[in-house]
Amino acid sequence: MIDKVVGSIEEAVGRIPDGASIAVGGFGGAGFPAELVDALSRTDRTGLHIIANGGGGDGYARLAAEHRVRKLSMGFPFGGSWNAEVFSGRIEVEVLPQGTLSERLRAGGAGIAAFYTPTSVGTAISDGTFPKRFDAEGNPIEFVEAKEIREFDGRSYVLERGLRPDFGFVKASKADRLGNLYFRLTSRNFNPSVAMAARCTIVQAQEIVEPGDLDPNEVHVPAVFVDVIVGVPVEAELPRPPRRRSSRVADVDGAPEPIGFSREQLARNIGRDIGEGWFVNLGLGIPLLAANYVGPEKNVTMHMENGLLGAGGSPEVPDPDLTDAGGQPVALRTGASIFDSALSFAIVRAGYLDLTVLGGLQVSAGGDLANWYMPRGQTGVGGAMDLVRGAKRVWVAMEHTDRDGNPKILNECTFTPTGVGVVQRIYTELGVFSLEDGTLELIEVAPGVSVDYIRARTEAPFTVREGADADP
Repeated sequence: MIDKVVGSIEEAVGRIPDGASIAVGGFGGAGFPAELVDALSRTDRTGLHIIANGGGGDGYARLAAEHRVRKLSMGFPFGGSWNAEVFSGRIEVEVLPQGTLSERLRAGGAGIAAFYTPTSVGTAISDGTFPKRFDAEGNPIEFVEAKEIREFDGRSYVLERGLRPDFGFVKASKADRLGNLYFRLTSRNFNPSVAMAARCTIVQAQEIVEPGDLDPNEVHVPAVFVDVIVGVPVEAELPRPPRRRSSRVADVDGAPEPIGFSREQLARNIGRDIGEGWFVNLGLGIPLLAANYVGPEKNVTMHMENGLLGAGGSPEVPDPDLTDAGGQPVALRTGASIFDSALSFAIVRAGYLDLTVLGGLQVSAGGDLANWYMPRGQTGVGGAMDLVRGAKRVWVAMEHTDRDGNPKILNECTFTPTGVGVVQRIYTELGVFSLEDGTLELIEVAPGVSVDYIRARTEAPFTVREGADADP
């Protein structure tokens, strides 16, 4: 028997040299191998290339502060620990939509050199106009290379390369000494893809069992993909990274009464319009709040990018291994299923979702959406580029103007787009708009708001549906 268990976490990471590329599993805190990242940060390794979904936690913060990372490939490379390093030019950035990241890892681990995906077509990260490096003043000085675009069956696709990192950090719920791995609930996420892709996979396991103790049907990653295992029991784990902000709560107490629809009313409008039997993905913020207003009689199934189909709202007892895509505790509905992020984004990419509802920074009259980056730092692209290209319907929920009172429904987006010509409906506190055949139409007006008031706060021209401004 080949026993892959080592005696310490220091021994596990000690084989990593300077300049190594390291892929890291985890999504929203669940399945994140924080102890391996922390152990790496306590070495003297430098010139590292980190490939991950996000970059929270003390280990990453130390690597950033000590200038030991040369490149980031992730969905959320801006803000937090990395911001100063990125905008001072010390780190090269490769922005990867979550679905592209998971599929590049899976492809690399499956021996597939490259593949075509619809994700990011028409955006700055595929056309060669997005910065990959900034100067000391935060000005762009180097840009990504334009990617090959091909058309298949009348649709455009981007060529992406498979990823084969030197090392992979994985967190498993259970591992046997041979290297077979089991993951609880949504802790699976990116971990199987990382394990497959890495040339040397290092696993921290909450529990190590003997060969034969894992039911073969429960093995999510077979031993062939695993090289090193170290035991890190739950009681020895570090605190979880901060969760991304969610919106399962009402308006903040004491906040000024909004003009038009309140956040709850806006979310209720979205929930009202979701169709019966739909498979739906809701983004963070107001979109996620809409889940509270979709009655069980509609039989709507909620999809999460971290590998969950059948999310059911807030749980009575939170489980750290069962979260939504923002890292918030979530419950399971009857009939739910759990899988890894590669399969989750396959569901998105192949068009199985009836609807995604996302927040927005800007929407153009032509249906372009910008919701992930503005100069000097938005958090990152996440799964939005995958969702806008894969879902059958794309709705946007956002405030009608920015904090300075500038319109967010524009003739043309001024921020780099998430998707081009993808939006069919816009929900704001002032009303609801439909986008069909290049025409922006106001189809519902909030109580107490006039059409003239909306026009004064909307750059793009729009028509008004008959009866849209009638009292509800």
